[in-house]
Amino acid sequence: MAGEEPETTARRALAEELGAEVVQIEHLGAFRVDLGSSGDLPQIYWATITEPTALESEEGIDKALAAAPAELDRMINTGELDDAFTLVSIAYARIRGLLA
Repeated sequence: MAGEEPETTARRALAEELGAEVVQIEHLGAFRVDLGSSGDLPQIYWATITEPTALESEEGIDKALAAAPAELDRMINTGELDDAFTLVSIAYARIRGLLA
């Protein structure tokens, strides 16, 4: 929503799209989705959430999955995880020591 703080947006999105409540949230950083021409600078957050209860199929979310770091590596290597938002989030989490 216009004028909404990024953390508030992240909390709202988790509630709306997963039916999950945030237990803890940490700002990891931001990244450019292009070479800077669009001006977009999405913010990346790491959140501990309650169990998802309502996946938002209209947003293309058909499952929620908890994966260990080794499983994330496997999914990246096989191409199962290939979207920029997820890959950047994993990179930030590793740098911060959140994925052991």
